[in-house]
Amino acid sequence: MHSSRIFGIGMILAGLLLLVLAVGILYVVLVPKDASPEVSQQPGGQNPFLGIGSGTIASGERSLALSDGTTVSVPDFSAVPQPDWVSQQEYQVAGSPMDSYLITYIEPDQDSPQGEFLVTLLAEPLGETREAAAQALLERLQISRSDLCKLDANVVAGPGVNDLYPPDYDLEFASCEGAVELP
Repeated sequence: MHSSRIFGIGMILAGLLLLVLAVGILYVVLVPKDASPEVSQQPGGQNPFLGIGSGTIASGERSLALSDGTTVSVPDFSAVPQPDWVSQQEYQVAGSPMDSYLITYIEPDQDSPQGEFLVTLLAEPLGETREAAAQALLERLQISRSDLCKLDANVVAGPGVNDLYPPDYDLEFASCEGAVELP
């Protein structure tokens, strides 16, 4: 009887050990080693995500064309160090893939002679996320809501965020003409 009790305790311990081992293996396999995107480090090891969208202004200004033919001067967001995943023709302006929105600027080309902002909403509720992204862009560019509506900007729900609005459907900023009404 004594040996069967030891055998039972041994089986329980072996089962627990296997369970812990299985959980550990699943953790290593399923959880990314680094959940944050790779970023280029500034001298001194500072993370360039810090300050993006937080009101920090890079030195200098750049001019953006508006849809009414005028231009507006904004702080030069292109002078801020960029993450590695951003291509050479685009800049992360506010937010990040880890936030509820990501705002990037794509330099002018033949498809968009003015350059364009891509505002990707990455979380529900889309209405609140869209407003937070608009506010971040207003602060980052230091422009009026009227000028915000004149920017060449596409406001879209990220892939898999919302079943009603596909990622290529422009929701517009809430305060602009043609905006989709969101809850």
